[in-house]
Amino acid sequence: MIVHFICKGNAYRSRLAEAYFNSKKLSNFRAISSGVEEEKHKEENGPISWAAERILQNNSLISYMSNFSKQTTKNLLNKSDFIVFMSQEYLNYCKQKLTYKSTDYDVWEIKDFGGFGITAGYKSREQELKKIEISEKTFEEIKDRIDKLIQKINKNSGQS
Repeated sequence: MIVHFICKGNAYRSRLAEAYFNSKKLSNFRAISSGVEEEKHKEENGPISWAAERILQNNSLISYMSNFSKQTTKNLLNKSDFIVFMSQEYLNYCKQKLTYKSTDYDVWEIKDFGGFGITAGYKSREQELKKIEISEKTFEEIKDRIDKLIQKINKNSGQS
């Protein structure tokens, strides 16, 4: 079963979720991730944001992440068994632009840096420290949501 995490640029939230989920090593489950505007944001973030890479490194999760960011496509949506959208906005995009029709999804409403008033690019030491603080809280929220999702999966499949 493929669990697909979708955010805006596939450089931060969805990559954290993908790596954390895959680190659980659930048999017959694999996480992937993509971004609805990955192509637009690749230049700004590179293959992954420094904040996400920092968290993955500090939590020994680098080996569980994909090496490249991916654009959300109709093909990726069709290959996915369950999708987690980090915002209603991304679900709407997939329904309108990629004719996504499945009901096997969840919307988590986990904010990107922009939702906290943080803009891309280096602005100040204070802003970079704020990114660290926000990213740590975001990762805790993602871990909590994934742990609950795994409990639900295990309950539905009869595993403990």
